[in-house]
Amino acid sequence: MVGYDGSLEARHAVDWAARRVAPDGKVVLIHACRPRHGWLAGALLRTAQERRDRGGALIDELFMDGDGAMFDVRVESRILDDEPVRALIAAADQHGAQEIVVGSHHRSDLDAIRGDVAAELVRSAPVPVCVVPLDGDGD
Repeated sequence: MVGYDGSLEARHAVDWAARRVAPDGKVVLIHACRPRHGWLAGALLRTAQERRDRGGALIDELFMDGDGAMFDVRVESRILDDEPVRALIAAADQHGAQEIVVGSHHRSDLDAIRGDVAAELVRSAPVPVCVVPLDGDGD
């Protein structure tokens, strides 16, 4: 299970997860299209349909621009109209995920105060959470 938001960090996490999955396994991409409470992005895409359309475009872009290990494994994608942490935890439960993989954004101190998705997942997910740094292989 990989959280995907269209960022370079998320793309790196997808590639890392695809390299790591067992030959008979699959990678499930989850795009949570409802922004976290308090984020300005919520004002930009007000309707659920606008958020889902944007999420679909991000996933399509990943498949069009993607390369590497992602094309060597089975990949499914889901666009969920929920906040990222809730969406990833619910999807992990629904799909019987063995772990949740997210990219590390290394955002500002303000995000550390509000809490970021990776830290919240580590505290509350029912399965292991792997946070993949952009500047390393994560191996």
